[in-house]
Amino acid sequence: MHIGAPACGMNAAVRSFVRNCIYRGDTVLGIHDGVEGFISGNIVKMDWSDVTGWVAQGGAFLGTKRTLPGDKKGEMAARIKELNIQGLLIIGGFEAYQTGLELYEARGQFPEFCIPLVVIPSTISNNVPGTDFSLGTDTALNEITEICDRIRQSAQTDRRILPSLEGVVAEIDGSSGTPGSFARMPLRKDRQALFRVQSEEYSSWKPWAGTVVTWLL
Repeated sequence: MHIGAPACGMNAAVRSFVRNCIYRGDTVLGIHDGVEGFISGNIVKMDWSDVTGWVAQGGAFLGTKRTLPGDKKGEMAARIKELNIQGLLIIGGFEAYQTGLELYEARGQFPEFCIPLVVIPSTISNNVPGTDFSLGTDTALNEITEICDRIRQSAQTDRRILPSLEGVVAEIDGSSGTPGSFARMPLRKDRQALFRVQSEEYSSWKPWAGTVVTWLL
């Protein structure tokens, strides 16, 4: 199941997991809409053909939400017992990590959670522990770099656009800044400025409100 924000690579991870498990003779259940779908029983058996074509598709076909187990762990344990689930794969960002931790810590109260719990880091922010690059980061960097190149071309064509800078990148990315910082590196010669704009400030659309964390020239 997915927990957290959607990221490129989630579908590819599910496809690989499903087909590897089927090849080994295991049965795979797909949980739609994260914890909420788990509790409500929105769970389907996944066959080999169900994941055909998923590799090249972005987003999360199983659906993903940020909801954490919280006080619903008892209902999740009952569902695990009902379906005889013997292992749980969680794909996502910090919320996925937190879900895995909550289930692990609840093993004393709910023995149903004494099964393999695996988390695959998947977030474009690339701000989770245990990995240098999480799923979705590379695709996000490629997209940002392409957009920056288009901004540069536009600025070069019409000097009325951003006359003092070749381009401005406004990044809304939690507190990490990783994608924008990495994407900015190959564009250094274009004298672009990287601004950090917090989500709540960005929504008010003040003229590039926020704290400037990096000005790479």
